[in-house]
Amino acid sequence: GYSPSYVNGLSSFHEWDAKLGWRGKANFEGRFRLLENASTADDSKRVFVFGDSFTWGWGVDQGQCFADQMAARLPSYSVENFGICGCGTIHQYEYFERHVRSRLNKGDIVVIAFYGNDFRDNLGMTLDGHLAVKVDGDQITEVVPPRPTNSKQFKHWLKGRCYVFNLASYLTDSWKMGRRHQRIIEQQANQVAAAPQKDAVLAQDSEMVQVAKHYLEKFQADCEASDARLLVTYIPGRAEIDESELQLENIGHGLQRAYHDALTECCQSLDIEVVELEPAIAEAKQRKECERVTFRNDMHWNEHGHRICGRVLANHIGDDSVVRSAKSNPETRIR
Repeated sequence: GYSPSYVNGLSSFHEWDAKLGWRGKANFEGRFRLLENASTADDSKRVFVFGDSFTWGWGVDQGQCFADQMAARLPSYSVENFGICGCGTIHQYEYFERHVRSRLNKGDIVVIAFYGNDFRDNLGMTLDGHLAVKVDGDQITEVVPPRPTNSKQFKHWLKGRCYVFNLASYLTDSWKMGRRHQRIIEQQANQVAAAPQKDAVLAQDSEMVQVAKHYLEKFQADCEASDARLLVTYIPGRAEIDESELQLENIGHGLQRAYHDALTECCQSLDIEVVELEPAIAEAKQRKECERVTFRNDMHWNEHGHRICGRVLANHIGDDSVVRSAKSNPETRIR
């Protein structure tokens, strides 16, 4: 039957958080739990995965998201998924501080799955009511969201109790978010197209890249302090892998590539190990493993996309011959 969670996935699986704006519901059956096939031994090697709705597994069943796929392929590792919908690097690091940093041991692995809109999410450009930052020169200051007003709390309460209001709110909110997202994409895509070489908005000294780099450095410092390994993988946009279904995505093709290049350059400057997914996606399509890795009406990965990502990351982690310095081994960055 119909459930409010069908059209309010965010509020159904998440709850309000005084600093982040929202977080995954504690002990919620269906997402945030230790995988059944993961090792629970005290001396087991662990993989902690951070990211946004791609990592959380938007659109696929429990057991299909790429963290589950990694756990199935890495039986000697315990894989923990800390993906949160609608979050950026700043929110992922906050989650890391709360739930992982004090537990991080030698040999553990931290994986960050980065999607292009994470640059915007860090600055609060995509969604309201979320932890964001403001940049003043070299100073980066966190801006904690205000507590929801009584009217917003009442609206949230009503969504869970009235199907008609829930559906109407979803349609209205989706329309507003779509318009806002379109304005941002068109503005930045036009800047990319107009730039003779590279969009100044995504230069390494730009606010978006500066903030992402700041929190990646924090991840890196904490991992190095515990002798843990840090991996970053970039989730390519649909236009990059020839799966665009929307005119907006075609307009933003140059922007998606600019996001990708900016993140790669950022990681190279920090000597952070990068695992690329594009070659494996192209190879899977070429050998007819799948026709596409995203949904036709949504940018998120389908089960094929998660399977490929999980396979690539698991193979990379399980390959002891991989040289872990991104600078000394450019092959870890091939696109």
